[in-house]
Amino acid sequence: QVCDDPKFFGESADQAICSVVANVTVTILNLNDPPMFRTMPYEVSSFRVEENSPPGTLLIPYCRTGSAQPEQPCADIDSEITGLVVDDLDLEPDGDSDTNIMIYSITRNDEDAFQAVSCDRARNLDKCLAHESGPMVAAGALKVSALANLNFEQDASYSITVQVSDGKAAAKRDVDIIILDVNDPPRWPDKFTLRFAENALHQGGMIYATDDDANA
Repeated sequence: QVCDDPKFFGESADQAICSVVANVTVTILNLNDPPMFRTMPYEVSSFRVEENSPPGTLLIPYCRTGSAQPEQPCADIDSEITGLVVDDLDLEPDGDSDTNIMIYSITRNDEDAFQAVSCDRARNLDKCLAHESGPMVAAGALKVSALANLNFEQDASYSITVQVSDGKAAAKRDVDIIILDVNDPPRWPDKFTLRFAENALHQGGMIYATDDDANA
């Protein structure tokens, strides 16, 4: 013990009342915290988009405010919610952090039909252009890709996996996408031929159009 050492207390140190007080500074080392998909007080549970939507169309996010609650458009809760919402404990209120990026990507993408909106938070926080002529939307929004061929009659839903990375750590989330049915106009066949005998009177034929709608 320190109080037994004559160098500190001399030969006659009274061990009964010996005590040592020291001020100690503890330094907490900062480690990168991975981004987290927000689940409270609401969670983006799925997305919806109409069939035949052109490339660049933003998907509509739907939210739940509890596991037992029905889905509702996220805009009914907060008009600023345009996509998946991510929290990053490293991000300062002014947008500055050790990892100034927040990159969204799709790691499992059915038919490459969708894209994730991403951005550099150091440049514009969490706002990004959905497409060149589009509005500013939050990073984490999803849009229809140029390779998409959304057809309700063929695929009424998709399941993809979205990843968000701060450049050092990443989190993943499975996302359901529901395709909304819209009325498809009937189509004439590309080519048809009717044959009639010459000099015959009152002859006729049938030409049939097709309709891609499932309930037509």
